[in-house]
Amino acid sequence: MKYKKEAVIFLGTGLVQADTIKIAKKKFFTIGFDKNQRSPGKKYCDLFYKSNANNFDFIIKKLKKLNYLKFKFIWSNNDIFLATRAKLESRLKLQFKNSSKKVVDLTLNKLKFGNLYKTHKIIIPNIKKFKNSTKVICKPIKSSGSKNVEIITYNNNLEKFKKNNFIFQEYHEGDEYGLNFISYKNKIFTLNSVKRYFDHNQTMVPIGSVSTNKNIIPKIIKNLIIKIVNDLKIVGKIKVDIIKTNKGKFKIIEISNRFHGEIDTTITFKKNGLSTFENLFNLIENNNISKKIINKKRYYGYINLFRDRLKLKTYNKILNQNNLKFVEKINRFKENKNKIKSTQDIRSYILFYAKKIPTNKEFVKTFNSLNGFI
Repeated sequence: MKYKKEAVIFLGTGLVQADTIKIAKKKFFTIGFDKNQRSPGKKYCDLFYKSNANNFDFIIKKLKKLNYLKFKFIWSNNDIFLATRAKLESRLKLQFKNSSKKVVDLTLNKLKFGNLYKTHKIIIPNIKKFKNSTKVICKPIKSSGSKNVEIITYNNNLEKFKKNNFIFQEYHEGDEYGLNFISYKNKIFTLNSVKRYFDHNQTMVPIGSVSTNKNIIPKIIKNLIIKIVNDLKIVGKIKVDIIKTNKGKFKIIEISNRFHGEIDTTITFKKNGLSTFENLFNLIENNNISKKIINKKRYYGYINLFRDRLKLKTYNKILNQNNLKFVEKINRFKENKNKIKSTQDIRSYILFYAKKIPTNKEFVKTFNSLNGFI
């Protein structure tokens, strides 16, 4: 039988995917689908097709003609492409698959997901009734990138939101973390995590993150997450957003069938030794993952810029004043108008490393200084 070159399919070849495609290209034939003909990851693809990455019929038609390739797996790390990824994995009968479309649809539906496991009081459910003074987060039932998310109280046009398929979750303050797992062959492997930062006075969009070691949640909470993952039959890539409230309680915000964003899990994780892509590949090939965890002498992270108006040396100076060391600045491919309503409004990323994990207060101060908000 003639040997077929192994290939990885990328749904989306934008700026944050580019580094992952570069890593994949060392071992695989790379195929990319993106509606942007000038997307930054295109140049690293052996084959590139200009197409919306959700255009299932177009994608499957093109892939079926590539009979000289053996498709290894599909890489997509954006919620908006997960249903299409699931359909493609099923049709192509890949060795490595993530969850079915049915499971993907369940986890992406914040109303249905929030109503599960209420008795454990760990998943943040939808609130149907709350007092006038209660502060809540209002979210579309299905959304990504923090789009249309708001903090409201009863008097803030509540009825308008109810009519437009929004849910309401109790607002918690505390430390938020992004956990990453791989469920493969009936085993769940833990990868590195990130601490996520927010400044809700400016935006609901995360303002940045820093890589942490893996041991950030108690074993009892981890075991409950694993139970939920197994009960719901979530397989493949898994990310869990979880918050440790100021009262010391852990709450699951959401679970999704992907890893955290590739600025985190490719670019900053790579600086610590391995990206999530490399861990996934090692697992598929060797039935194990690397034992490497975050280098505890250096914690890599990034800060979002919604206003990019300062000189590089000024960014560097602000970081130094806040005990952070500049690594590099990554400019987004597409300009915007300084809005801060969703992740699409980020203009640039400032990468840094720290000798200790910044507190929420320290991080917010640095974010505001870099963006010129103070």
